[in-house]
Amino acid sequence: MRTGAQPLTRSDPRTAPWPYDPERARRLVAEARADGVRTDTTLTRIGRNGIYPKAAEATEVVQDGLLKAGLKVRIRMLDVSPPRNTSASPG
Repeated sequence: MRTGAQPLTRSDPRTAPWPYDPERARRLVAEARADGVRTDTTLTRIGRNGIYPKAAEATEVVQDGLLKAGLKVRIRMLDVSPPRNTSASPG
């Protein structure tokens, strides 16, 4: 899924984004389950409050996609530490 926004990190412009394919995700989880992989374990998706605008909402979008694929996911939001002033001289 492309939003039209530029990525926050550098990427190779020759590399195409992965297509958004929730049906394929469901199939892959079902195949893993059929092969004996435990897919019933609850995963914890850690998000960081204040790391960027709407970080909690973005974390919920990720959770929603994983839930729709057939995985169990809970969210744990953590606070970001305030920046440290590393340029101050000792006093």
